[in-house]
Amino acid sequence: MYPQEIGLLEEIFAYITVTAASSPPPAKAPSSLSPAHIEAIISILERWPPSQRFPVIDLSRLVFAFCTKAPFDLQDGLKERFLDELFVAAEWEGSGKERQQPSSPIGKVKETNTTLMLKALANAVGDEGSGEAEKVELKWLRKVIEGVGRILYGTLVKAQKVAFATVLFK
Repeated sequence: MYPQEIGLLEEIFAYITVTAASSPPPAKAPSSLSPAHIEAIISILERWPPSQRFPVIDLSRLVFAFCTKAPFDLQDGLKERFLDELFVAAEWEGSGKERQQPSSPIGKVKETNTTLMLKALANAVGDEGSGEAEKVELKWLRKVIEGVGRILYGTLVKAQKVAFATVLFK
């Protein structure tokens, strides 16, 4: 990792630690995340080999669970790029309408990455919005459902099926 990425990841962990430790989470955490934090995660996912991506995919799950919409609201298309990179990081084939997992058995690395990616999506789709923000969320949610809808359900293990169902039920 680059020094700047290390600093940004440390800030993400500090932010999540504070928000996760508070019940309910504080209205305003000590320092909000910026698009640069999300860009750092995307950059790492693009460069790292599949066998080393799982901690960063899991961090993405935590970002969706504990972060406000602020980093995504500040830069158009950031949430979509983040979603696309999560699909690629979990080694889902192709992009857009071509996304699907192969019918052949998947290895442990791909299984872990897919499980964490589905859990990240389950955390991401739980947010509510209103007005114009809701229209943007609906567009993004359609993209999530399109991607998840192309998965071959029979290739999933139990933990993936639970996360898959959670995405759809939310």
